[in-house]
Amino acid sequence: MDNREIHEAELKIAKYFIDICKENNLEYFILGGTFLGAVRHKGFIPWDDDMDFGMPRSDYERLYTILNSKQSERYVFKNFKNSNIKTYFSRIEDPEFQILDNSAKVQDIRAAWIDIFPMDGVPNQPLKRKIHELRVLSARLLLQYSQFDEIVNQNLPGRKKYEQLLIDIGNVIKPQRFLDTRNAFERVDNLLKKYSYEDSDYVGNHMGAYKFNETFSKKLYMDIKEYPFENMKFRAPADFDTILSQLYGDYMTPPKDEDKNKHHTETNIKSKNLIDE
Repeated sequence: MDNREIHEAELKIAKYFIDICKENNLEYFILGGTFLGAVRHKGFIPWDDDMDFGMPRSDYERLYTILNSKQSERYVFKNFKNSNIKTYFSRIEDPEFQILDNSAKVQDIRAAWIDIFPMDGVPNQPLKRKIHELRVLSARLLLQYSQFDEIVNQNLPGRKKYEQLLIDIGNVIKPQRFLDTRNAFERVDNLLKKYSYEDSDYVGNHMGAYKFNETFSKKLYMDIKEYPFENMKFRAPADFDTILSQLYGDYMTPPKDEDKNKHHTETNIKSKNLIDE
């Protein structure tokens, strides 16, 4: 799959996002596969099809206020509070470039996008931290179940056995019939905000693919550098090895071919005008 056109569209969205952050003194970091791409490829992982950014919760909420009050003429900012987006975290989309997503049961045509995740604190005491993790994971599961056919990636490679079991159960019981998505969003939101980024020793993105495995000492996010990424530079912790090793293990070794397109996406429509015709 050739993702060059998708990557070009996403870089333009990313530039818009970074410019907003600079203008308003908002902190951000690249996360997950975007961070890995910066380290291993000096840009996109060739087979990746999205970009991930994280922001301390307070800056994430400020971004919502800024972009929700004044939308761009080109780009669309989506959050569960202001749209029918199916994810808890926010997105900035370019409607003029569309992508076909085959990862869930229901095929989805979506705009090219970047994901923006809030980074939240967790309890400093280990037992309280574990209890908090279980509560958030349970709320997150109910949110996914409430939109099971639309949001759950049925084709994600390398799933753990318990995750596949939960998907198998969902396919049988059809949980979206009796769960309220709006209530599920609110529960996740309240739980994540319970422990502030500023007052916590450990912080992370807990709504991404790696869940609470993406929790790290906040000290890592106090020593930041810029990484070359294609024709841009993005901010991330200077100690990339600690983060990437925890998330990926041997992160410099690329995955097998069958594991490369995790979203099962393909370029679908490149111009908004084509949709109207």
